[in-house]
Amino acid sequence: MAEPAGTKPKRILVTGGTGLVGRGIEKVVADGEGRPDEEWIFVCSKDADLTNAAETRALYEKHRPTHVIHLAALVGGLFKNIKYNLDFWRRNVHINDNVLHSAYEFGVQKVVSCLSTCIFPDKTTYPIDESMIHNGPPHSSNFGYSYAKRMIDVQNRGYFEQHGCRFTAVIPTNVFGPHDNYNIEDGHVLPGLIHKVYLAKKNGTALTVWGTGKPRRQFIYSLDLARLFLWVLREYDEVEPIILSVGEEDEVSIREAAENVVEAMDFKGELIFDTTKSDGQFKKTASNGKLRRCLPDFQFTPFKQGKTRRLRWSGVALALLPLGGNIRCTASAAYV
Repeated sequence: MAEPAGTKPKRILVTGGTGLVGRGIEKVVADGEGRPDEEWIFVCSKDADLTNAAETRALYEKHRPTHVIHLAALVGGLFKNIKYNLDFWRRNVHINDNVLHSAYEFGVQKVVSCLSTCIFPDKTTYPIDESMIHNGPPHSSNFGYSYAKRMIDVQNRGYFEQHGCRFTAVIPTNVFGPHDNYNIEDGHVLPGLIHKVYLAKKNGTALTVWGTGKPRRQFIYSLDLARLFLWVLREYDEVEPIILSVGEEDEVSIREAAENVVEAMDFKGELIFDTTKSDGQFKKTASNGKLRRCLPDFQFTPFKQGKTRRLRWSGVALALLPLGGNIRCTASAAYV
């Protein structure tokens, strides 16, 4: 049963608090969805190296959280995952183990960790749902990251069965929004497309998209996801994870996503798909049936509307930052 609002003050520690999802949560809390009995603490890698057990414990000792939203992870796009699968496995396993074990040691009441649809088996039936996580190996392109994220579910079950801990996890589909990573090689598909279109317009060149454009994805706007995180923290009381996603009918192809970005940014040049590059997993169509049973009236931001909002922000951010190299849009810019 969910805790009644206002019973005891809550100190909510958000790891990875300056990333895409963390900034989204900070935004919706600041805009009035926080509660008087909640103190929110957003931390990032500058505050502690979460791969280090002693530093993680020191972070918990300093803030003494009652609740944790665990977003911190080593993340990257398709090609970075392919190249560094071992690094993604090792670093994320260390981070997750330190965060969860410190939460247990310090008596944290609830932890909500963030997984990814890439954890699901590569060979499966669709739509995928929460019962299918461990039914087979994930796609080979990012097996290190995928298995590390899967292990959070294993740990959550273990902490519950052995110690009664209320640790759970959410599984969002592809997230997009302000404060994303716009690095073309390391970032995800939408920020990478935005950066590529910006460069193509600036340099008067064709827009080249890696892969065939045929893979399909479900995109969730970061502020929608942030609101759902608050609901999970306050109301969702299962150890079993829950998929946070738009509906199956809202899935779009990478080609469609590219064409939407091209239209929104008024790019008039040629659009080329480089089929020598890997597509990665063809589809990861997820069912949001469990979420809809819990929140039947939740309204998602339509992809085109969310993308347009994000592109307005991106125009500011990209103009402020040097292009090329390791670009990450963390400049101060207004949400619109």
